[in-house]
Amino acid sequence: MSLKATPATIIRVLPTLAKYILYLLVLLNIRSFPLAWHVRVFQPVTNLRIKYRLFRLTLLFKSKKLKDKADAEWWDSVSPIGRNPFQDTVTYTSWSSIDDSDFNLHLSNSSYAKALDAGRFQAALQWFPQFFRLGGWCPLAATHYHFIREIPMLAPYEVRVRIGAWDDKWMYVICRFVTKPKSKSKKHAVMPPAAPATTGDGFISAHALHTPAYDSDLNTSVSPTPIPSSTVHPPPSASTLDKLLHSQQHTEEPDGAVLHTVSISQICFKHGRITVPPALVLAINGFSASPRRSASPSSMETSSVVNISLPNTGSPQTTAYSCANPPPHWDTVRQMMYVSRGGHPKKMQALMKGGWKEVEQEKRWWVSCLGGEIEELRIERLALLDGIRKGTESARGIL
Repeated sequence: MSLKATPATIIRVLPTLAKYILYLLVLLNIRSFPLAWHVRVFQPVTNLRIKYRLFRLTLLFKSKKLKDKADAEWWDSVSPIGRNPFQDTVTYTSWSSIDDSDFNLHLSNSSYAKALDAGRFQAALQWFPQFFRLGGWCPLAATHYHFIREIPMLAPYEVRVRIGAWDDKWMYVICRFVTKPKSKSKKHAVMPPAAPATTGDGFISAHALHTPAYDSDLNTSVSPTPIPSSTVHPPPSASTLDKLLHSQQHTEEPDGAVLHTVSISQICFKHGRITVPPALVLAINGFSASPRRSASPSSMETSSVVNISLPNTGSPQTTAYSCANPPPHWDTVRQMMYVSRGGHPKKMQALMKGGWKEVEQEKRWWVSCLGGEIEELRIERLALLDGIRKGTESARGIL
């Protein structure tokens, strides 16, 4: 029996072959299909809504008093009560799919923003559930990137999101793109980025147009409701900058993960069109300083844009704050926001909408609960991170 490919056979096979090629293309690019981005970004809030609705079903035959009490306890359980804002990291996992990669066979620089959208939203929902519950939202003002090394195509990676610093209006969120090494026994040698390849006539080769890149992607938008800052932050000292430059030479995380990219996002908090101070947002969600200082300033490693160090917690501490052992200011939040404690969400909304301005400085509990080592570290980091914003805004005047 002859298996010779005749024109008639080829014509008969072509539709089937084209169909399978189409299926393959759809499968390879399914993460970029319409609404795929929305599914990834909004999946955390969908899961939280479903969890809350199922919880409410268990209270169907309870009295109103018991419902209000249980509702307050449920919101307490999903809030970061007693946590240190600088020690809380949210991890978003993904992988560099074919549709997110470029011709150099690694994650395209344009795809980092897609991963950041999902990572930031997941982190914001875990950090600020009470704020979103009260009708707040977080506009993004700018995103800056520092590309260190490529993420290979098809490689899994993590986006580790943590709070960098904040002032009276802005909060800076640091996102670190990392991959886990294949072999824990092998140590990755940290090498400086190589110089761009050049052709014989001295021009940069087209093959050199890949990560690492050195120019940040700077985009800044202006918020309609600015709050004047009451604190002038001096530029970082020469010694601080020296330590910062030294820390940037390291591309390995404490757990051995390889650092590929660092991104800094500048966000603010709004209720309607009114700006809410970041400290108030942190406080109403339960963030606070530790019961007492766990380390002196001298025992803290220098923080930086690339390497955020945490206090040395080797010394003995009192019982840490938690949902079962909330910080002192949380009772004020409960009395203002929970119906079971004589409050109402509208009272907290009124505070966020501008009522905080009428509270005297010494009575602002949302500031005092974030004092001590948190305030010291905030000021130190803000001097570094706020310089990025000021530099970008100054660049608008360069023609």
